Amino acid sequence: MQYDIAGILAGTPMGVSFNGALWTLFFEAFCYLLIAVLGGVGVLRQRRIIVPLILVVLAVLTILQEAGLPVFVNDRVLRLTFVFLLGAAAYLYADRLLMHIGLAAVSASLFLASVAAFADYRVLGAAPLAYLLVWFGAGFRWPWSMRADLSYGLYIYHWPVLQLLVLTGLGGAATPLFVTVGLAIVTLVAALSWFGIEKPALRRKHSLFPERIAATVAPRGRSPRGGDRGA
Repeated sequence: MQYDIAGILAGTPMGVSFNGALWTLFFEAFCYLLIAVLGGVGVLRQRRIIVPLILVVLAVLTILQEAGLPVFVNDRVLRLTFVFLLGAAAYLYADRLLMHIGLAAVSASLFLASVAAFADYRVLGAAPLAYLLVWFGAGFRWPWSMRADLSYGLYIYHWPVLQLLVLTGLGGAATPLFVTVGLAIVTLVAALSWFGIEKPALRRKHSLFPERIAATVAPRGRSPRGGDRGA
């Protein structure tokens, strides 16, 4: 939760913060833990209706919060868990989601209406926005696909890179030039992150390392799965 580092960014238009996006990673990890718990107790496979029910509860809490009533839930926990579980629900019910341009148009209208009517767009617009994002990504064929997923690196590195860039001579440049150079640098950093950290880590998501541990500690003459080695 520390945003500043020794006042290095003092005087920048966006303040002293290096932490414009990184702070969300804590809550993202919390959501992953929530998914692990739901999966561990069998909700995601056998009782997936519980996820939409949780969403209803979070939507009601959001409405109450917008009305000025105390909900006794941290605002960031409520806000980020709500939108995260919308994505989880979309995944669980992907086979039932109808991708149609008419529904996308209605969703866009509801989202814009919520933005105009409420201080918190999620009151009416969270689910429509989630549908729009899913429709935009999956509802029609794209002519190309990216083999390198730079989205995560762009998200977590853009803020500190652009903040530091403001301190250089480019800070006084025209906005189009600043944005172009900034995006080029951030894209390079994101590519280094993808090829150097994220992609190698993803290759290990089905690692046999846990099985090797099991084989090491298994009783002699028995396989880690409980059967005789000679069976």
